[in-house]
Amino acid sequence: MEEQSKLTDEQLAARLRLSENLKRIRASQGLSQEALADRAGLHRTYASQVERKIVNASLDNIVLLARALGVDVSELFANVADDSESTMERIEKKTPSSSIEKKSRRKAT
Repeated sequence: MEEQSKLTDEQLAARLRLSENLKRIRASQGLSQEALADRAGLHRTYASQVERKIVNASLDNIVLLARALGVDVSELFANVADDSESTMERIEKKTPSSSIEKKSRRKAT
C-alpha cells in the first residue's frame, strides 16, 4: 500500500470524494461494508480500505461497487458536500499539518 503523504492534493480529493459517496450511498441503503463487498464480488476488507482511502481503487472495482449500489459510476464522484467547505479544506483537516507543510514546501521549490 502506498503512503498517503506521497499523493497529490488532487489524488487525495478524488479518494475523499469516492469514500464519502460510498459511505453515504451504502448507509442510505442500509448496507454494511461486508454486504456491499459481497454484492460487488470483492473482499470485505477491500471495501473498508476504499472507504478509508487506503487503497487506490481500480476503475474496474469502482464499476463493481457502483453496480452493487445500483448507481452510475459518476455518482461515486459527485460533489454532494452538505456544507460550503471545499474538498481541499476537508482534506487539510484530515491530513496532519506536517504533511501539508511538506507539500507546500515541495511546491514552493
